[in-house]
Amino acid sequence: MRVKALGNKKTLLTPQIASSGFRLFAGFVLLVDRSLREREALSVQISALLLLLLSSFDLPSPTFDPFPEVKGHVEPRMSKPREAGAEMRRDIEREKKREREERERKEEKEREKERREREKKRKRERKRGEREEREKERREREKKRKRGEREREERERRERKRGEREKRREREEREREKREREERGERREEKERREREKKRKRGERERERRERKRGEREKRREREREREEREREERKRGEREKAREKERREREKKRKRGERERERKRKRGEREKEREKRERGEREKERERREREERERKRERKRGEREKERGEREREERERKRERKRGEREKKRREREKEERERKREKERRERKRERKRGEREKRGEREREEERRKKREEGEK
Repeated sequence: MRVKALGNKKTLLTPQIASSGFRLFAGFVLLVDRSLREREALSVQISALLLLLLSSFDLPSPTFDPFPEVKGHVEPRMSKPREAGAEMRRDIEREKKREREERERKEEKEREKERREREKKRKRERKRGEREEREKERREREKKRKRGEREREERERRERKRGEREKRREREEREREKREREERGERREEKERREREKKRKRGERERERRERKRGEREKRREREREREEREREERKRGEREKAREKERREREKKRKRGERERERKRKRGEREKEREKRERGEREKERERREREERERKRERKRGEREKERGEREREERERKRERKRGEREKKRREREKEERERKREKERRERKRERKRGEREKRGEREREEERRKKREEGEK
């Protein structure tokens, strides 16, 4: 049968076209009857355009046979409006599910990205703190060194001025006595006195020389004993330091090995969880597909029950995710506390080592200053 079409053209309306037109019309009516959402707007527009296109045809009634003269013609099966609406609702539900899964994947990626950023920031903070600590220690050492140099220069300057004052006082005393003797005319007595003074000083110098040599021999022997004692102490200290350093390296090695092992276990656990989750999702999809095929005729009546079950499953999944994240946060917190304790112990060990070395340097400096003062005293006596 020929009917009038758009643009005054002639076309043939087949039973298949007529059947499709009635199905689209029934689906459009159901779609308009429901409360529409934004994501359904496109489907409504397409259905409306198709309905306008089909409205230009002279459509037969569902009971009308358009080809009575064709032998063996079968009346086209008309889709029920109820079946068309159910198919459209299934499409909408599948689209909602796909969008929800896509949204969850994006949120998971964002959370992973934020976690990596926090980890990088924490590492940068720790390294900056270590650099600041090293710089602070270097400045302290430089300050102490400069203060020691200034104190040494000040002591040397004071010793030099004191020696100059004593020499000047002795020279003035000698000149004054000489002037007084010349005024009294006691040159002969002065000459005898000078001879006696020379003999006395010669004897004193001889005694002082013998005493000095004996003292020097004693001091050399004492310095030799101290040097041997220091060398023995240094050897023992070096051996102890090596043993402690070896123990520390062993502990550090064990700690790093333990951390690597824990990291491997954690990653393996995460991979297992991901695999289980993926398999669970696949099994869930397969089960849903079978259930959907089995309950196709009962879907309209049991839609409320399925919504409830899906809500329960999503709630359980969220609960499992929360439990897993809580466990990860607790594990990270324990690791941070452990790292903090390690840093404190290492800092205390460095402090003790610095204090011990500073005490040794002060003792050594004191001995050197005592030796310098003794030498200067002997030179002044000469």
